[in-house]
Order: sequence, then C-alpha cells, then structure tokens
Amino acid sequence: MNFRKQLKLVLGPNLLRISKKYLFGHYCPVCEHYVRDFLPLPKEYYENEKKYHFKYGFDQLETLNHSMYRCPICFSNDRDRLYTLYLKEFFKKTGNQVFRLVDFGPSQGFSNWLKNQKNISYRSADLYKDGVDDKVDITDMKEYRDGQFDIFICSHILEHVVDPNKALCELYRITSKGGWGIIMVPLVKGLDKTLEDPSHQTDEERWRNYFQNDHLRLFGKTDFVNAIERGGFLVEQFGVDFFGKERFKTSAISNTSVLYIAKKL
Repeated sequence: MNFRKQLKLVLGPNLLRISKKYLFGHYCPVCEHYVRDFLPLPKEYYENEKKYHFKYGFDQLETLNHSMYRCPICFSNDRDRLYTLYLKEFFKKTGNQVFRLVDFGPSQGFSNWLKNQKNISYRSADLYKDGVDDKVDITDMKEYRDGQFDIFICSHILEHVVDPNKALCELYRITSKGGWGIIMVPLVKGLDKTLEDPSHQTDEERWRNYFQNDHLRLFGKTDFVNAIERGGFLVEQFGVDFFGKERFKTSAISNTSVLYIAKKL
C-alpha cells in the first residue's frame, strides 16, 4: 500500500482534504483538488518560442500563466480555471434553472466539469475533433437554429478561422435573447491593433507573429472588443478586481488575466 493510500485510511477523506488545503498552495476549481503546483506549458511551446523568435514573450500575454498552466489532476489550463470560477458564481445566483450551453473546441477537464453540472444541458461542437456532439463550422452553423443556446464557450477559436466576423455573427444568431457567452483569444498586453497578414503562410512566420503556426492573426485588445460589439453583443470584462487576488493566486491565474463576456440583450 502506498503512502497516499495509507494517509487516506488514517485521516479519512475529509480530514485529508483539509490537510491538503494547508499543505498545498494551490486549488483547481475544475476538479476541486488541492495541488502543490500546476504544470508549465508543454515544452514544445518554449522550444518553438526560441526557435521561431516569437516577437512577444509569454509573460506579455494577457491571460496566461505559462509557468503554472495545467492542472496535474484534470489537465485543465489556467483559462479553464478562470471560466469555472465565473460559472460557479453565476450558478449560485440562478438556483435550479437549466441553461442550454454549447462548448466550441472543448478541452477535456473543463468539458467534463460542464457535463457534470446540474444547471447545464450540454453540447460540444468542433469542425475537426472526434468525439464531439456536433461537427460544426463556427462561421456557418446551419445545424443550429436561431436562439438555440443560452450560453456558449468560444475559447481560442477566432484566431484560427478565416473570417472571425462571420463567426461572431453566427454566435449572436444562435444565442437566446438575454443569453451570453465567453469569448477569449490570445491577447498581448498593450497591443490594441490586430496583427494580420495573409502572406504569412509558414510555421516560422505565424509562430513569430501570431504565437502558433495554426493562428491566422494576433488580435489587438481594442480591435477584439470592437469586433464582438459589431457582432451585436455587449462586452463585459472581468479581471482580478472582480475575482479577488487571493482566488487568482490560489488557482494560479495571472493578475493580468481578463475574462470577456459577450451578452445578447
């Protein structure tokens, strides 16, 4: 019997959980485990940053804790933890109401958490991934009717699509009146204008300028918010002042992180 099992038998699950809270410095709101540390970005990101000379360092990205990126238990990343904190607060205020939610490009840990929430009727969607509920082109979602969903998750999708404006219009169309969604893209602190050049076709050009070889642009903050508003949404931004420094610290979310909520009035 290993040490962890022995400790659990001696302390019991509840006391063991309390002990971890004080022994370990971090907490994952997705899987609700206390952990000593989160894992950094996969090493290939650091290798590519150096190889292709990404013009902005990882520390300059608005919502990224690259040194404590992924949970060692459920593998959720720092932005997944940010979304979960927000959704937990939202559901506290809504009682037993069930919301129709669509999750574009689902990530494993966060997707599993969403599926287990009593307040959510969940569907996953992606154009290329296997195992999703719906194979959907986010710029032309003919599979979905007007106003079909109350909440959507569109996290790090728009930088991949040829026409993000079409995607935003489609997101607005499928959202119910009074509904809302999380829209996130990689953003660089202080960069307001979007960087986009169709001639950038190689891995080197896209990595150097856009942070990844399958990104078609690097959004500027002002342009990003304006694009969401042109799609018809009201944009709200929630940062450390909303969530609190202690929760950000415990969940290993950088203090510069900002959550973008798009509301359909």
